[in-house]
Amino acid sequence: MKRIFKRPMFLAIMAFVIISLLTGGIAFGAVVITKSMNATVNIVQEVEQDSFEFYRDAAATQVAATIVLPDVAPGQTSDVTLYVKNTGTRDILLSQGASNVQASRGSLTLTFDGQAQRTLAPAQVARVDVFLSVPETASEGQVNFSFSVNGAASGTASPTTTPTTNPTTTPTTSPTTTPTVTALNGQQIFNTYCYSCHGGVPSTSRTQAQLVSFISGHQTGSTLTSAAVTAVATYIRP
Repeated sequence: MKRIFKRPMFLAIMAFVIISLLTGGIAFGAVVITKSMNATVNIVQEVEQDSFEFYRDAAATQVAATIVLPDVAPGQTSDVTLYVKNTGTRDILLSQGASNVQASRGSLTLTFDGQAQRTLAPAQVARVDVFLSVPETASEGQVNFSFSVNGAASGTASPTTTPTTNPTTTPTTSPTTTPTVTALNGQQIFNTYCYSCHGGVPSTSRTQAQLVSFISGHQTGSTLTSAAVTAVATYIRP
């Protein structure tokens, strides 16, 4: 009887069948394990912050909680310097706020880099000079007081005023309480920015107008406003 299949071909076919069975068995026998996990996320809107802080040094490393002014005699002025840093995320406009100093004990004035108002960008620092002018009639003793600095953030909406229904009444705008440079005392400004160089009030024959022109062109290390220069000239040449 003749063999229908030759041995090599038979073996090849059997090997193919066995391999197919083995691989099929592995595929059909595999087990897949699946686990799920819950997740949560909050989507929040970034909020701009408005803030500033007092410091004792220009580098804004030493926070100032209180200040002590030098001793002062009646009729004289005591002053101290501190610094304000914008610790918020928007520009702020600094100006002098309220104070509880009694008029019989003194008059308080603040300047910001020599001006009544100063705009600070985020992380920017301004010098604040605190002047306390003591009247001649002030009694001896320690004076404890507090004062505030106003910081208005840029983009802050101004309050709106509802128009009156009375056609005969014209709406009026309340005057601002922010102090102006023209209210500054010329002696205070001179003592802060000029005294260290001149050592006292100079004797001069110049008129006030000539002094204004002279001071404006001879400032060293400071930039005074025109109103501050006029106040100094008036002090030197009443």
